[in-house]
Amino acid sequence: MMLSFSTCFLLLSSPSLTWAFAPVVSTTRPASSLNALYGDYLLSLSGESTATSTATADASQGGTYILSQEPFWRTHAPFLFFFWFAFPMSLVETDTQICNIHHHPLSLLTLATGYQPQPIQYQPPQEDNLMKDDIDTLAHAPLSYFDISLLTAKGPRANADVGTPHDSSRKLAAQGMLSSGSWWCAAGGWPSPNPRATTEIFFVHSGHGCLTDLDGTRHFFGPGDTVILPKGWSGRWDVLQDIHKVWFVVDHVNIEEYGNPIRVLVTHYHELASQHLHHQGIRADALDDTKPSPASLTYYDVGPTKVGCWTCTSGSFPVKNPQTGFHVLEGVFLMHNDDDGSTQRVVAGDTVLLPRGWSGQWDVIEPVKKLWVVTKPEE
Repeated sequence: MMLSFSTCFLLLSSPSLTWAFAPVVSTTRPASSLNALYGDYLLSLSGESTATSTATADASQGGTYILSQEPFWRTHAPFLFFFWFAFPMSLVETDTQICNIHHHPLSLLTLATGYQPQPIQYQPPQEDNLMKDDIDTLAHAPLSYFDISLLTAKGPRANADVGTPHDSSRKLAAQGMLSSGSWWCAAGGWPSPNPRATTEIFFVHSGHGCLTDLDGTRHFFGPGDTVILPKGWSGRWDVLQDIHKVWFVVDHVNIEEYGNPIRVLVTHYHELASQHLHHQGIRADALDDTKPSPASLTYYDVGPTKVGCWTCTSGSFPVKNPQTGFHVLEGVFLMHNDDDGSTQRVVAGDTVLLPRGWSGQWDVIEPVKKLWVVTKPEE
C-alpha cells in the first residue's frame, strides 16, 4: 500500500511522531532513580514539557533511557518502519542536551522493537600522569593538558549507590594553601557524609550534576557554571551526565562557614555577564597610551578564600599579585615576568597559578574574562 504525500506530511507533522525519533540516552542509572530524583531537570534540559513526557527504560540493559510517549510506538510500528526506510537519517538525528546523549541511528528501531544498544564503555588510561609538587613559580596549563585521555584513572567509587561512577584526575601544581587540577567522572551517585577538609572551587567544562545539602536542598549545575564546596560541607553527589571540570582547592585550617547546614554555592555563567559586574573605568596605571578598562564581581569572600570574575578590555598595565589561581574563560593576553623576563601567552581554556608576590606586566590582546581564586593568610 502506498501513502500519499499529504498523508506522509501529516504523519511527519505529528508531535507524537516527533517523539518517536528520540535519541538514546546512555547511563547506568536505574530507571526509578533517574525518574524519581531528576526527571524534571533532565527533561528541562531538552526543552520539552514534563507534563506530556515520560521516561521509559529496560533495566536489563543497565538503564538505557528512551524518551517517548508510550502509546504511540505500540500502535504505529508499521509507520515507524516505513519512515525508517524512507527517511533513514534526517528524521532520526536531533539536537538536545540530556544525559550523555548519543544520536544513534537505531533509536527508531528501539522504540518499535525494544532493541537497545549497549552503553559505550569508558576505557581508562593505562599510564600514570606526572603531578607537580609544591612550587613557587608561575604554573600554566592549556586545556589540552587536562584532556580526559591524559587523566589518571582512580577506579570505581566504592560508596556509589546509583550507577557505577568511576573517575580520573590530573593535578597541575600546588602553591602554599592553593592547588589546581582537573577531574572527570562518569554518571552515577554517592553519599558524601564526611565534612570536607578543604574548600573547593570548580568550573564545569562539560556534563551535568547535582549537589545536595544535608537538608535535601539540591544545587544543579552544568557547563559554564562555577561551583563552590566550602570546608565542612557534606551531603550527596550525583553526576547526571559525565562531568569534566577544572578545580582549585584551598587547604585552610578552620571551618569558616557557620550555616547549618553548610551550603553549596553555584554561580551560573549568565550571572557573570557585563551588566552584573562592577565597572571600574580606565586603569590609572595603564601603559603605552592604552586604555584597559576592567570590571569585576566577587561572589565568595569567606575566611582565607576569595572567588570572583574579572574582565578587561585591550591594553597594558603592571601587575603585582597575591597568591592566586585563575581559569581563563574568554580572551588572549601576555604575562611578562619581572623576575626572569619570560613571557607566557594565555588564552581561553588555560589555567594559571601565580605565587604570592608575583609581579610583571599584562598585555591584554583580546578582551579577557577569567574566574579567579585568591587566598589570604589565615589569622
